[in-house]
Amino acid sequence: MARIAARAEANAQRTLQPLIRDCPGCGRRMVADYDNYRTVATLEEVVALRLKIRRCHNRDCPRYHQPYRPEEEGRIALPEHEFGLDVIALVGTLRYGSHRRVPEIHLGLLGRGLVICQRSVTNLLDRYDELVALSLADKIPPHLHIDKDQLRSAPGTDQTQRKVTIDMQIVTPENAKELYFAESVYWKPIAACGLANQAALIC
Repeated sequence: MARIAARAEANAQRTLQPLIRDCPGCGRRMVADYDNYRTVATLEEVVALRLKIRRCHNRDCPRYHQPYRPEEEGRIALPEHEFGLDVIALVGTLRYGSHRRVPEIHLGLLGRGLVICQRSVTNLLDRYDELVALSLADKIPPHLHIDKDQLRSAPGTDQTQRKVTIDMQIVTPENAKELYFAESVYWKPIAACGLANQAALIC
C-alpha cells in the first residue's frame, strides 16, 4: 500500500560520528569517506541525522572498504527504520502491558504528536515481538545471546554486518519481566529461526 500521508518534517538535527577511529580488522586509522542521512521519529522529536561513515582503505584488511557507522545510531533506531527504539518499546508496552489493540495504540501515538499510520503500528509491534523472541530464545535473561557461527551459516544470511547499539528495556508478553538488550550487537538480515527480518549478535 502506498503512503498517503507525508512524513513529519524534522524539528531537530544531529551529526553522529563513530567513536572508534581505528579499524577493528587491522588497527589502521579509518577515513571519514562519506555521509549518510536519515530522519527518525522518536517520542520526543523528529530528528534529521547526519551520519559520518568511516571505511578502512587498507587493501590487505578483511574489512577493506566496509562502512563503519556511528555507534550512537543504534541507540536511536534500528537499521532502515523510520521510528525510534523508544516508539517500539512504547508500542510493545501498550500492547502487552496495557492490553490495548492496534487501533487504540495508533490513537495513543497520534495523541503524542507522532505522524504514523495504523499499518506502521502493526509493523512496529512485529519488530517488538522479534526482539522479545530473540531475547527469550537463549533463555539466559537479562542478556541476549545468539550463536555467531550458527547464524552465519544459516541459509539466506549474508556476511554484511551493521553495528548498532541498543540500550532499551521492554516488557515480555509472557511474564512482563524487564529485559535489557546488550548494548553492543551486530544486526544482519537472516532467514532462519522463524524470523523474517533481523537478528542480533553479541559482539
